[in-house]
This record gives sequence, structure tokens and C-alpha cells, in this order.
Amino acid sequence: MIVIIIMIKMWGIDIRKLFKIVSVKHILYLIVIGLLITLLYPIFNIPNLLNGFSVNKTGLMMPITNVFEQKGISFYYVIRTLLLIPFLEETLYRGIIQNKLKEKFSATWAIVISSLFFAVGHMAFEQSITVFFSSLLIGYIYHKSNNLSIVVLLHSFINLGFLFLKIEYTDTISVSILLYHFALIALLLFISKKYPKKDSHGN
Repeated sequence: MIVIIIMIKMWGIDIRKLFKIVSVKHILYLIVIGLLITLLYPIFNIPNLLNGFSVNKTGLMMPITNVFEQKGISFYYVIRTLLLIPFLEETLYRGIIQNKLKEKFSATWAIVISSLFFAVGHMAFEQSITVFFSSLLIGYIYHKSNNLSIVVLLHSFINLGFLFLKIEYTDTISVSILLYHFALIALLLFISKKYPKKDSHGN
């Protein structure tokens, strides 16, 4: 948070102008995109994917039973995961870093470089690779919408998905599961491409 405040003061950024009202249509898109990103975790997590292939296993996201009975799941954890972290991270990586990079580079490079920063910020190697791919999509949607509220919501929906889903492995490499993941990728790319830009009212 201190880093964010310093950057805002140093570059004279009015963060409030980056947050706009989000329409119901956008929220529905974000729920679907967030769910798809969560379901594709076994593919985005490349080290786990390759390791699974090496031992003849396929990963699949499955529901977690008794979510709130898990060790470490508290009211504070939920608030931090669904509200605080998405707000702070998207403000920093999209609202500040991606926007500043766009002043010197193309939108594509701004998205890629800010996503690299985002990935490095998560430290753990496997998690960094996974969040890098997620961040590319989040950065693209922010570029289309120019609305921090949208990517904060998307980040929250992704985190919500991981709260209720976990990866499990089959005993063999399942072609049907791989085809299922490829279908999800195609659907995610299609929906992201069709994601509505901000309307005339700015939402």
C-alpha cells in the first residue's frame, strides 16, 4: 500500500477517475471469464501440467467440500482474498504500472511487461507462471474497458473460484479432459474477444 501511495503522489495520478460504475452486462461477462480462468488452472500451471504428463496424470479443477471448515479460512482471509488484494494489486499493476507503460510503449507491450511485474510479485515459481497468463487477460480487458472497477471485480471472481475449487489428478492422461480444457480455452478467447468496451455512459 505504501508503494502505491508513493507512486500516486510521485506521478500525480488521480486513481478515483480510473474507477467507474460497472453495468450488469459487464458483471455477467466477468463472472464467466473468472470461472473459465479458474477452471483452466491445470493448463496455465505449466510446471504442474508437465509434471502430470511425466507421471501419466491429468489435472482437473473440482469442487471443495466444506470450504469454510478448512484450516486457515477465516473471515479476515475471505475479505483479504476477495476485496483487499484485488483492489491493491489491480490499482498497482493496471491502474499505475500498465497505464504508465502505455505512455512509452504499445498497449501490447504495456500488458506484457506489467504482467511480468505482476507474476514476479507473486514470488513462487509455479504461481508466477499461472498468474502471468491470467494477468495477460486481465490487462487486455483493462485496456478495452479503461475501468479499474472491472478488473478488480474480475480478480475477485478468480480468487472466489479458487476458494471453492481445487486441482485433482486422474490416474491416467485423459484425452477427454484435455479436449475439455482446449474447449474452455477457445471459449475464454471468444468471450474475451467479444468483451464489450465501455459504453457511452462510461460503464
